[in-house]
Amino acid sequence: MNVVSIAIIAAAGIINASGSAVLKYAMNYKAGPDPNMLRYGILVLAAMMLYGGCFPLYAMGLSRARLSTAQPTFSAVSYLSTTLIALLFFSEPFLPLKIGGLAVIIVGMVMVVG
Repeated sequence: MNVVSIAIIAAAGIINASGSAVLKYAMNYKAGPDPNMLRYGILVLAAMMLYGGCFPLYAMGLSRARLSTAQPTFSAVSYLSTTLIALLFFSEPFLPLKIGGLAVIIVGMVMVVG
């Protein structure tokens, strides 16, 4: 798989993770005190657009790469991005066991792509 294919699939994974983060924020916002339903609706729509927006990139990446390489790359980048977003924006705990799991994912992705 060439660098362009990896970049396209990685971008799709990052956009996918961003959609999850926006949806999480929307759900937290709705559960908060006195939510503005218009703002909530806009946030949910933005999350849906991010989810939907990642698939044309993913399809483009699939057209350039083997499925057995593209899908694990997309999944790994999505998971790694989601974890980083959760740490930075939602103050979720980042335990040593999680660091080990992320390292295993990175090693596995390198083995699949390489």
